[in-house]
This record gives sequence, C-alpha cells and structure tokens, in this order.
Amino acid sequence: STQKGEVLSWGCNDFGQLGTGEEEDYQDDDDYFLCLGPQTVKIPGEARCNFVYAGTDLSYALTENGKLFGWGSGETHQLANEDEDFADEWYPKEIKFQSSAEEGTSVVDC
Repeated sequence: STQKGEVLSWGCNDFGQLGTGEEEDYQDDDDYFLCLGPQTVKIPGEARCNFVYAGTDLSYALTENGKLFGWGSGETHQLANEDEDFADEWYPKEIKFQSSAEEGTSVVDC
C-alpha cells in the first residue's frame, strides 16, 4: 500500500486479482502483460490499508481498522466467501471471520 493507505495493482487479471472490477485479462496471446500502469483498487468504505498481500491469483488487504478484504480466484474458497460455485471476486470483498477467540483477536496468515 502507499503512504496514504491506497492499494495499487497491475499485471494479469485472469481471476480478478487486480481488484478493479474489470472482467478482462491484460495479457496478449504471447503472454505479455498489457497493463497500462498501476491502477487504484477501491476498498469499500474508502478505508486506509496497512498491509497488502498480492499473490499470483488473488490479493488481500488489511485496513487500519482491522478489516480484511480479498479479491481474485475463489477456486478453493481461499476468499472465504459463501459461494458454492467457488466464484472469483472482481472487486475487494470483506472477509468476515467466525471466531471463538476473544473480541478483537484475529490471526491472518498468507
């Protein structure tokens, strides 16, 4: 994330891992990336992000108020969504946890 807490993305977008909402890939037939440059990822609630994990097929952002958002491939429920079809997320979606731990305690491991 930037010093202002913004999230930027660029590259391939097979599964929505750029988080821009555009359902198109930025690769040509020879697998060259065709991205025009960094694009801002709009986190719901315009929260500032402290940490970002950018993987090959998905991304996560942790906001300063402790909310976790994920987007990209949902192939094996790694976005913790409740979709039975293992759907991809093209926009950042909040990941809600069910926990028996004390209120305010969270563990995230990417």
